[in-house]
Amino acid sequence: AALVREFTAACERNGIEFLNLHEPLKADYQATGLLPRGFPNSLPGEGHLNETGHRVTGDALAKYLNNG
Repeated sequence: AALVREFTAACERNGIEFLNLHEPLKADYQATGLLPRGFPNSLPGEGHLNETGHRVTGDALAKYLNNG
């Protein structure tokens, strides 16, 4: 959490928008029980975004772009 706050502040200082996906990913997991990371050949919740993580990211980006 501290690193995200530091990164967010650095982005703001430099005029860079930062879309924090923590809450959308958390909300989706709570609603569906599906982890946004990991694959059948890796530890659950580890590694790159999987299908669920990409869906949540795409939805968040679409919402941001349509409202921005």
